[in-house]
Amino acid sequence: MELDWTTFFLESINFLILVWIMNRLLYRPVMDAITARQECQIQKAAEAERLQNEAADLEIRYRLRLTEWEKEKQDLRTIMLAELSAERTRLEAALHVSLEQERAKAAAIREREMHDKLREMEQTALAQGGRFVARILKETATLQLEERLLELFFSGLPMLPPEQIRRIADALREPEGVVRVATAYACPETHRIRIHQQLTDLCKYHGNIEFIEEPSLMAGILLRVGPWILDITLRGELTFFTEGAHHDDSPV
Repeated sequence: MELDWTTFFLESINFLILVWIMNRLLYRPVMDAITARQECQIQKAAEAERLQNEAADLEIRYRLRLTEWEKEKQDLRTIMLAELSAERTRLEAALHVSLEQERAKAAAIREREMHDKLREMEQTALAQGGRFVARILKETATLQLEERLLELFFSGLPMLPPEQIRRIADALREPEGVVRVATAYACPETHRIRIHQQLTDLCKYHGNIEFIEEPSLMAGILLRVGPWILDITLRGELTFFTEGAHHDDSPV
C-alpha cells in the first residue's frame, strides 16, 4: 500500500482544521468556564471568609456588649439600691419627725386638758372659798369694821403717788367728773367733811360729793371719780380673792 501524500496532506489539513475548530469552539469556552468557575469559587471563598470574620467580630462585640451590659446592670442596681436606701432614710426621718410632732401635739393636748382641769378645780375652789369667805365676812361686817376701813382710807388717800393724784384731779375737772362715795353704812357727817377736805387739799376740788349707802359693800368705802375708783371694802377684797387668780391665768 502506497502512501498517498495528497491524502495525507489533506488529512493533515483536516486534522489541523479540527484542532482549530475544537480549540476555538470547545476548549477555550470550557477553559473560560472553568476559569470563571474557579474565580467564582475564589470570590465565594473570600466572601465566606469575610462573612466568617465579620461573624467572629460580631461575636466578640456581642460578648463585649454583654459584659458591658452586665456592668451597667450592676451599676444601675447599685445606684437604685443607694437611692432606695436614701429614700428609706428620708421616709424614716420624716416619719420620726411626724411621730415627734404627733407626740408633741398629744402632750400639748394633755397639758391643755390638765391645765383646764386644774383651772376648773381652781375656779371651783375659789367659788367655794369665796362663798365661805363671804359668809365669814358677812358675819364680821360691822360698823366698827367700817370705821377702821374708813380710817385706813383717810390715812391712805394722801399717800397715793403724785401721778395717781394728778389723774384724780384731772377726772374731777371733767364736766362729768361727779364724785360719789358709797359706804355699807350711813356715812357720818364728820367723815363726809373729812372726805371733802381731803379732796380739796389734794386735788383742789370744791364741788359737791354724792354720798350713798350700799349694804352690798358689807363694810368699807368706795370712792368713784369719773372712771377712777378707790375700793376699800370687804366686797372688793372678796371679789379680788375669788377672781384675782384669773388675772394671772395665761393660755398654754
